[in-house]
Amino acid sequence: VLAVPQLGKPESLYGLVGKYSIETSVDPTSVDVGQPIELTIKVGGVNYLKPVRWPKLEDVDELANNFRISSEREDGVVAGAVKVFKRTIRAENDSVVRIPPIPLAYFDVDKGEYVITESAAIALEVRPSKVFTFADAELMGGSTASREVEAVKKGISANYEDIKLVSEAFSPVAGLVQGGFAAVWAIPLAGFFVSAIVKVLTYRDAKSVARKKRRQALRKAVGRLKYARGLGKADFEKSGRGAVAAAMREYVGDRFGKTAGSLTGMDCERVVLEETGDGEMANRYREIMEGFEASSYSGGARGGDVEDVDGIIELLKAIEKKVYP
Repeated sequence: VLAVPQLGKPESLYGLVGKYSIETSVDPTSVDVGQPIELTIKVGGVNYLKPVRWPKLEDVDELANNFRISSEREDGVVAGAVKVFKRTIRAENDSVVRIPPIPLAYFDVDKGEYVITESAAIALEVRPSKVFTFADAELMGGSTASREVEAVKKGISANYEDIKLVSEAFSPVAGLVQGGFAAVWAIPLAGFFVSAIVKVLTYRDAKSVARKKRRQALRKAVGRLKYARGLGKADFEKSGRGAVAAAMREYVGDRFGKTAGSLTGMDCERVVLEETGDGEMANRYREIMEGFEASSYSGGARGGDVEDVDGIIELLKAIEKKVYP
């Protein structure tokens, strides 16, 4: 595995390696100043698109200087051969004539160099915003106010006709017992007490959680191994080998209080050796686990077949007997 060169590395590069493409589209293409525009960005070119991140639109000067870019955005969605990103932008002036190119930096393995590809610019028509006046209101059938607002000592009530205004003071004490107000404070309070009771009844400390994991470690691992064994040949080659390795890793983690996600084959060998004192058993555990991990990436080239699953189950049971004879 070769490291990418540091010479000529773009600042905007965040780890993309391969050969990528980027294209953009907007809807609509004819707008008034301030009208929302949906900008769609599609990134493709490779089969594995999970690492592709949101393009940093704020770093594109022409876009940042002429558009208001919404702070709200959704995660990109893989759709077929592309990853799709959508965001709302708004033109800030009527001199804008295009959506500028959006850059994407990656390391091209075929060329052996860094590449910054760009989407094509998109022509945009932006019209000045129309200011709404009283004359517009009259043309629409409205009428201007026939009298001025009366500013007198009576306040705003002087501008109401034929309406009896009643001043009613709010009493906090009365609010506590009146039906509508009582529900406003009583329902959340009742929810708080119920959630507190549930929390107390279901609380378990870390030691009890660890004990439960130890008790269930063998049963959980055997269940996952049997599930993997029951997969068809094609599914087992695709995901079953990785599931077997994961079950072996999680068994050691749950049974002996380790962090399963970080355990390697050598880590598991060391733990099994410490707990059982059986070097041969520990070495066999590592070899089987590493074989299944390697074969999950190489299509079975390094071993790890469905026929081995029964032997793994027997190995786990043997470890249990060693630990608790």
